[in-house]
Amino acid sequence: MVIEGMSRLSHAKSRSISAENPTGEKGKGAMAEPSAHHQKDCPPRELGKGWKCRPRVSINSGERFTPADINESGIIQSMRFGGYTGRDFILRIFWDDQAQPSVECPLPDFFALPWVTNAMGPGKGPYVQINSLPVAVNPNRGLNCF
Repeated sequence: MVIEGMSRLSHAKSRSISAENPTGEKGKGAMAEPSAHHQKDCPPRELGKGWKCRPRVSINSGERFTPADINESGIIQSMRFGGYTGRDFILRIFWDDQAQPSVECPLPDFFALPWVTNAMGPGKGPYVQINSLPVAVNPNRGLNCF
């Protein structure tokens, strides 16, 4: 974990991986072209490249989504998930071509929310804020890990 102000122990690269820049390439944020699938999600689609036309990734039931697949040294400084994040979303983290994940748990459990149920649905259920150094849970289940 890298905490702001602490020196790094390696020269590993840091990337900003998002729906706009799924590979984390330097200088490629906000470079997504609006597609027919994202037309309704892209109000600035008429303005061209450089405007956020892919603000999020929606994952349907039964789908797998790999947010980052990096084949060189690097560090994870933070992760953020939002929207509906029920127990049917499983977070798996693999390091260095492992066969078994180092982390495998329901997404809310990773963020200290083991009581969230699938029945609560988006925006439903109790709001519990968590504000700690490694984990923050914010309104509408904005899940952050540093």
